[in-house]
Amino acid sequence: MSTPLDHEFVRAAAGAADRLAAPLVTHPDEQPAGVTHRALAHRVRTLVAAYRSADSALHGSGQAVAAATAHLGAL
Repeated sequence: MSTPLDHEFVRAAAGAADRLAAPLVTHPDEQPAGVTHRALAHRVRTLVAAYRSADSALHGSGQAVAAATAHLGAL
C-alpha cells in the first residue's frame, strides 16, 4: 500500500530551499570563502534539492549546478 504524496509539504520544502539557494546562485561561479565544511555541505544539499525539485524556481537551473560545483570545490 503506497502513501499519497503531500504536495503542499513538497511545495513548502521547495520554497524553503529556494529562499536559501537564491542568494547562492547570484554569483554561481564564485568560490565561497570563510565558510565551514558543514555549512558548505548544507549549501550543496540545498542547491541540489532546489535543482531536483519540480516545485522549485531553480528546477533544472544551470546556475544551481554551477553554485553547487563551486561549493563542492571549496569543500
